[in-house]
Amino acid sequence: MKYFDDVSVGDRYEVGQHTFDATGIKAFAKRFDPQLFHIDEAAAARSHFGALCASGWQTASAWMRLMVDYRRREDEALRARRGRRGHRAVARFS
Repeated sequence: MKYFDDVSVGDRYEVGQHTFDATGIKAFAKRFDPQLFHIDEAAAARSHFGALCASGWQTASAWMRLMVDYRRREDEALRARRGRRGHRAVARFS
């Protein structure tokens, strides 16, 4: 895990990718964000988006999933390099 001081403006990280398809967009929107431009392709075409689009909530949750998976991979790689598989840091407060 990097600390704030270890990150510079402009740093980039490849966290993975996610593909949104119409079926997934509509299913998510019906449960969590049922606006017409997320659930109805004809209505979406008439909206300011001009086509079906994923909810901001859906894109945020997809990014969070990618970021959590990325951090786990980074932490596992760091533990492997240090030879301490399975060891987890514990915060201690005095």
